[in-house]
Amino acid sequence: MLRPSEWGDDATMALMFAPMDPREKAPAVYDRKIAFWTAAIRRRCQSKRSATFSVQRLTGEFERYGQTPSCLPAVVDCMIRSVGWFGFYGAFDTN
Repeated sequence: MLRPSEWGDDATMALMFAPMDPREKAPAVYDRKIAFWTAAIRRRCQSKRSATFSVQRLTGEFERYGQTPSCLPAVVDCMIRSVGWFGFYGAFDTN
């Protein structure tokens, strides 16, 4: 699977793996995490040619140095809410 270019930056990845705070607390950080993980999930779906995944599977696939991203449930929830379920599925069309 193609890893994001930031994958080798420990400070950035510590932020990306941290739990998701409410957007009101730090909008820039929230938006950055949503954008980062949405792009990473999209690349993952495209590389596997499948738009089917679970948060549990993503968590394992994005493990880094024994750590897993604790924010993925909130990210996936935000992705679904932002475009609706069918729009969400279509956004990851691999054809």
